[in-house]
Amino acid sequence: MSYWGRAPVMFWSVLAGTLFTLACTVTHNFLVFYGFRAMMGLTLTAYQAVGLSCIKDMFFFHEHARKIGIWVALFVLSPYLGPLLGNFIISGTNEWRPVFWMAFGTCCLDLVLIVVFLDETFYNREIPKEAQPDRGPRLMRVIGSWQIRNHNYFRPVLRFVEVLSLN
Repeated sequence: MSYWGRAPVMFWSVLAGTLFTLACTVTHNFLVFYGFRAMMGLTLTAYQAVGLSCIKDMFFFHEHARKIGIWVALFVLSPYLGPLLGNFIISGTNEWRPVFWMAFGTCCLDLVLIVVFLDETFYNREIPKEAQPDRGPRLMRVIGSWQIRNHNYFRPVLRFVEVLSLN
């Protein structure tokens, strides 16, 4: 996220997760299902991890605790709502595929919301306002091409390298 920005990580991870969810839904081979299910978990959890960075970028320090509390409540609630709704669907249909169709629909909704509303939240405060790069079209920031063109704007710092250099 520090290297590419928050918006492209959200967009590409949800896009990949949506495709992996669709693959899980339509496959008839358990080994293929198992592989896509693992990839689904890998890509869709990346999207969830971006939330704290966005909160840090968008809100003042004194607002962090409340915003993180709201984010954590939604984040912690999701593993309980999915199986709850899934069990109702399975008990009504006697089939597991509709649950994955529901998950696929949720991923598609997330993807549409990202494309329509999301913008890059990272703002390099070390650069004066006059020297900030032109923001350009929002969609270019969402897919990451703006970040590639303005790569010097992002300081790719690996936090563990900073910690190791302090010793």
